[in-house]
Amino acid sequence: KKFYASATNRAEVSLRTLAKEIKEISTVSVPDTTAVIEALLQIIPRHLGAGAVVRLGEFGSFSVNVCSEGAASEDEFSSGLIKGKQSSC
Repeated sequence: KKFYASATNRAEVSLRTLAKEIKEISTVSVPDTTAVIEALLQIIPRHLGAGAVVRLGEFGSFSVNVCSEGAASEDEFSSGLIKGKQSSC
């Protein structure tokens, strides 16, 4: 049996809470902050789907990775060998 590291979530923070906190440290209103975050949630997946790495400064970088079984040659490879995809940061 093997043991692996896993992250532990201690709390949940809502979009509204984030927007309120951003308002406290900037001149942007809660509705404007919410609109920008919602726009990011629409735009980021589009860029990830196009194969881009999305870099959000010191917050981190996001990309999509796939896992597959190997094939003996490029001609023998097919999408059926793909096991799954995941987003990483």
